[in-house]
Amino acid sequence: MDHSPLVRHATLGLLATLTCLMTSTALLGDSPDRILRNGVAAGEVADTPASRPLAKSERQLKGSLLCDFILFVDFDDLTAPTGFIETMPLTLEYEDLGVTFAGPSAGEGGAVLNEGGGFGVTGFTPPNFLAFNPTTYAQTPETFSFFIDSEYVRFLVGGPEAGPATLQCFDDEDNLVGEDSLTLAPELQPLEVAGGGIARCVFDYTAVAAVIDDLEFQPCEGDGFAEIPTLDPRGLLALLALLGALGVWHLRRQ
Repeated sequence: MDHSPLVRHATLGLLATLTCLMTSTALLGDSPDRILRNGVAAGEVADTPASRPLAKSERQLKGSLLCDFILFVDFDDLTAPTGFIETMPLTLEYEDLGVTFAGPSAGEGGAVLNEGGGFGVTGFTPPNFLAFNPTTYAQTPETFSFFIDSEYVRFLVGGPEAGPATLQCFDDEDNLVGEDSLTLAPELQPLEVAGGGIARCVFDYTAVAAVIDDLEFQPCEGDGFAEIPTLDPRGLLALLALLGALGVWHLRRQ
């Protein structure tokens, strides 16, 4: 019986498998985290608090390239006025990045303003930030909702006068994932919750005004997505050895 076609097909199949596995390893195995700033690629992550190892951060796409990206919103891609009366609450402007914003009721919530509005804060990424003032429609609590569960959520917050500020994050079943708090100051400070499975976060404060900037989150979830298999160096050597053995066997049969 001539086994040549069988061996040929098996060898071609293994070579195709090897190519796919090597490609997936190159793409996914050791890919560094990268930043998307307002939806535009902004390079690799440096040693920042957001890039530290986490317990696990659009549903977690386990094994997907999305897990290798940190999404970063600094609001600077928008043309913003200096006063609340000239704009309206932020809602769906960043839904393409997988995050939406909402205030306590329709028509309320933070608005993106230019730094020329006289908030007296520092430490943000100019020129814009998400601003709040309880005497206007820009009221809290402000809810950040994520289309895909996030590994962590982090942003900077500050205000012209001292007052308590809190961040609480919840999973899809409204269980508390974690919370953070601080006292507002003119120099913006980070609020951050990590732990994975974050579906939404709620920001609140008590003071005359507050601003938020440099929102970071990392979408990554595994439900409903199969992981792409990859090979470590030993696995690749073993597969190459098998291919070599098949080749020798085929030559001896001729």
